[in-house]
Amino acid sequence: MNTQSFNYRRLTAILLSCILLNGCLKPEIKCSDEASTAVVLSLVKSILAEQIEEEVKQAKPPPDKSKISAFINDVTLSLSDVRTTKKDPNSTKSFCVADFNAQFSNNTITDADATRKFLNFPLTIDYVRQTGLKFEANRLVGSLEYSVQPTDDGKKVYSELTKTQLPLVATSEIVTSALLKTNFGVNVAQQASQAASLIAVAKEKQELDIEAAKIEAQKIEAATAASASAAKSLADAKTVQREKENEKNKSDKSQADLESAKLLLKDANDRLNVVWNAATKAQRDAALSNQRIWLKQRDFDCKAKSETAFPTDFTAQEALRLKCEAEVTLPREAELKKAFAISP
Repeated sequence: MNTQSFNYRRLTAILLSCILLNGCLKPEIKCSDEASTAVVLSLVKSILAEQIEEEVKQAKPPPDKSKISAFINDVTLSLSDVRTTKKDPNSTKSFCVADFNAQFSNNTITDADATRKFLNFPLTIDYVRQTGLKFEANRLVGSLEYSVQPTDDGKKVYSELTKTQLPLVATSEIVTSALLKTNFGVNVAQQASQAASLIAVAKEKQELDIEAAKIEAQKIEAATAASASAAKSLADAKTVQREKENEKNKSDKSQADLESAKLLLKDANDRLNVVWNAATKAQRDAALSNQRIWLKQRDFDCKAKSETAFPTDFTAQEALRLKCEAEVTLPREAELKKAFAISP
């Protein structure tokens, strides 16, 4: 994910939520009434659940709804300093603004930061402050705009969010990062296990090779100590020279592969950007959430593949990672062309 905010497409549409009230209300209601703030927070939780579920559905494995709900319920949501901005003269609707507060637990922030560090993203506190919101002692604060309106009989209250709300974007980003920590943790553990197995096999082979070399040396020494010593010295010198040449050739090849992979990825990204920029703004807004998940998954999968294939050769590892990203990006270009109805 190259950007740090979610596209809350559905928040721009009319979003309504209502709660059944005890007793009867007057056909007018204030922004700060308990019924008003309760229905707004209920609406916020529903929006967060829906958007987080959409963001993580491509994770492997995707968190289930109960886990998403548990993470959301672990965040304490509240409204403070509620103000009425205006009233509709032709109805009982009131337009409101309030300070939206999201208090996160230490565990949620720790898990979110672990994921963001793994993906080379800014840590939670830096990300939130970059958005212009306040973040202190694990508490996010920002303005939330909404409207409230009672039904004619005063038994229900409707709330509406009429535009994208930045505090919800940031809250969803933090919870999503915390949710994905488990997925990344499992994959990282699998990579570590695979790397350990490869190292163990290599060590065993090395020990067998050394043992075979000792036996061969003993045979040669038994035939004639002098000639064996000379032959061994010559063989060792040739081996050292050959190993040096092999290492140099290997290094040169890895560097060449890296440069080639850089060009491949640049070309693939450029082509993808051409398709993206050719789409309409509405098409990009609709596809942005899915595009960010795809980018996350691409970067993570290719990083895992390269580290497993070359646990110690970092140049070769980087070349494979870039080549993998380029190969994954090419079919994505075709997918976006089809989605945006762009001619080949």
